[in-house]
Amino acid sequence: MGRPNNSPKEIFYAATSETCCGEDPHAVHGIETPDGGFVLTGKSLDRDGEWQGFAVKFPANIPSGSHWLDPEEKISYEWSYVFGSDDAKDGGNAVAATEESVFVAGFTTDSKNRLQRFLAKLDLKSGDLIWKTSLPTRNSKGESAFESLYLTKDGGLVGSGFVQGEEEGVEGFKSYGNPQSGKAFLLHLSASQVSGNTPPQTPQWEQVYPDVLSGKTVKEIQGTEPGYVVATSTRDEKHIPVVMRVDIKGNLLWSNKYPGHGELTDITVLSKEGKPDGFAMSGHRKDSEGGIDGVMTKISPKGAILWSYHYGNPEGGFGMFRGLGLREKKLIYDECWGIDGTPDGGAVMACGTGIEECEPFEADEALYDECTLIPEEPGEVW
Repeated sequence: MGRPNNSPKEIFYAATSETCCGEDPHAVHGIETPDGGFVLTGKSLDRDGEWQGFAVKFPANIPSGSHWLDPEEKISYEWSYVFGSDDAKDGGNAVAATEESVFVAGFTTDSKNRLQRFLAKLDLKSGDLIWKTSLPTRNSKGESAFESLYLTKDGGLVGSGFVQGEEEGVEGFKSYGNPQSGKAFLLHLSASQVSGNTPPQTPQWEQVYPDVLSGKTVKEIQGTEPGYVVATSTRDEKHIPVVMRVDIKGNLLWSNKYPGHGELTDITVLSKEGKPDGFAMSGHRKDSEGGIDGVMTKISPKGAILWSYHYGNPEGGFGMFRGLGLREKKLIYDECWGIDGTPDGGAVMACGTGIEECEPFEADEALYDECTLIPEEPGEVW
C-alpha cells in the first residue's frame, strides 16, 4: 500500500529523543490541544529498567518538513512531565485538554506494589503539575488503571479502564500488552470537579461492569439519546471484543460481542448530516498468510453489524512499501490502533504497517505509519 495521488500530503514530521521523557519512550495516545499544539503520553524506562509515565507537549505552528525536537535544536518540545517511582510500573494511557489544562490518565504503583489508576492535571502552557489523584472508591480495590479519558461537551471528564485486578495481572496496555484480570469501570467527573486547583475526592458517578475486562476506550454520544459507547472485551482467555452502550449515568442499555472482528482497539461515533449514524470499531486480526490485517467494523446504533472490512499491505506495494511481502507474507503486520469519524459519515483509521517479530529482512524494510480513509459504505478512499 503506497500513497495514492488523492491522499493528503504530510505537513510536517516531528520526533523527539529520550531527552524529553526517559529511555525508550513509547507513546500510546496523543491529541491536538486547543492552542494548536499536540500532547503525547505513554511510558518509558526509568533508571532501574522499569516503566515510568510521561507526557510531552509539542508546539503549535511547526514548520513544514522534518524536525528533531530537542532543547539544543532551533525547534523543540515545550515541556515534558514524567511520573512514577524507580523500579516500579507506571505509565500514561490517555490525555485530554482544555483551553488551560492537560489531563493525563494512566496508572502508578503504590506502596504495596499494586497498580493504581492515576489522573493528573497539568498547566497547558508550562506543564506544571496542578494536582494528581488515584480516585480511590469502594470499587477500586485490587489493581486498577485508566485506559481512556475523554473531555465531555459540558467540560467534565469521562474515564474508563479496570478495577479489582489481580496482582501482576497486567502485561501492558494498548500496543505493548493488555490487562489480564479485573472488571471494567466507567466514571464521570463534572466540570466543577476538574476546573479547580485541588483534586476531586470522588467521581460524580462510577459504574463497574463485572462481565467485561477493561474499558479500552470511551466516547460521548450526543443528540436525542445521549450517553456513551465503550469498547471492551470479555474476561476469558479469548478476549472477545465487546461494545457497550450506556446512558448518561453509565447504566447499561445494551452490550454485544463481536468475535469476528479481531482485537478491538478503538471506537468512534459516526454521524451523517449532524445526526448519530452508528459506530465504527478499529482493530486488527490474523490474515490467511499468518500476518496481520487492519480491520474496521461498522455497527448500527443498536449494535448490529452492518459491514466489516479488512485493510492490508498488498504483495509488492508502491514507493517505500515496494517489495514488502514478496518473499515472506507473514512478515506483514498491519495494526490499526485509532479511529475517528468524518463529517460525511466515514472514518479515518491510524495504523502501522511493515514487518515485525524476529524474521529475517532486508535493510530497506521497516515499520511504517499508515493512514486509511474509509467512506460511509465499505471500501477505501486512500
